[in-house]
Amino acid sequence: MAAKHKLFVVPGTWEAVAAANGNPNGITPGAEIGMLRGVTDFLDRSVFDVVYVNYPASFGPVPGGGEALLAALGDPSYLKSRDMGIAEVVRLIGEYDGTFGLLGYSQGGAVVSLVGRELVSGALRDRESDCLWLHAVASPHRGLGRTFYLGNQLAGQGISGDNITFTGTIDWFDYCLPGDIYGDADLAHTYLQLAYQMATPLSLSDPVTMVEQMAESLLYGQLRQAILDLHEDPALAATKIAVTAASIAVFLQTDPHVKYGTQDIIPGQTALQNSAAYLNYWGPRR
Repeated sequence: MAAKHKLFVVPGTWEAVAAANGNPNGITPGAEIGMLRGVTDFLDRSVFDVVYVNYPASFGPVPGGGEALLAALGDPSYLKSRDMGIAEVVRLIGEYDGTFGLLGYSQGGAVVSLVGRELVSGALRDRESDCLWLHAVASPHRGLGRTFYLGNQLAGQGISGDNITFTGTIDWFDYCLPGDIYGDADLAHTYLQLAYQMATPLSLSDPVTMVEQMAESLLYGQLRQAILDLHEDPALAATKIAVTAASIAVFLQTDPHVKYGTQDIIPGQTALQNSAAYLNYWGPRR
């Protein structure tokens, strides 16, 4: 018997690379890998047909995954890889007629957030009613104030500055731990958005490495020069640089970006536990 719904699951590309590096044969497209197994391993598969979107492993003519595939595709940047993920999810939705959900983590969170906007107000509006759930974990596109049902409240927003809001029918949840600057960035008092915009066209790297590169660039590199080129008041610029550096330091010290399966996001539940419980409760009822 076919499952009632399909769940498209989008990990971060860096997770696919890491998985392939641990396997001499790479990984196969659709392999269940990474952080989001903390959700999907606990779902009722008679209710959810789980489809992992290991982009760009499942994108284009090249089989397999990991470093060899990324090299074959021209060592794509974060931005190019993200857009490959969006294209792949859009393609998969187009090939499927039933009800579905979207689940993404990190760069995969960016993918499902941007596909969600297409569902609510863009090219996929005719499929909005088919999308029942969108759970984005640590999305750089988390809108200001966005959370989950009875979820935590954060002052920051996604580091991209793309303040996605929606008025649609999708159960759209955003999960973000405090201090994870990918989803909880203070954009008003820092240069984090500028740092992110400068980092995304560069070669793909894992999130911690990307932030380490931001820190180095803030002190010695192109980010510091870009800040100077803004010609802001020197006192304001000095304050924003200090707050930027402090935010990056806290992120690197506490590493919240990898703790969605181990650190409670509300008392008694991690983000992954909350997502799995919600999907398991509502999946059979919708």
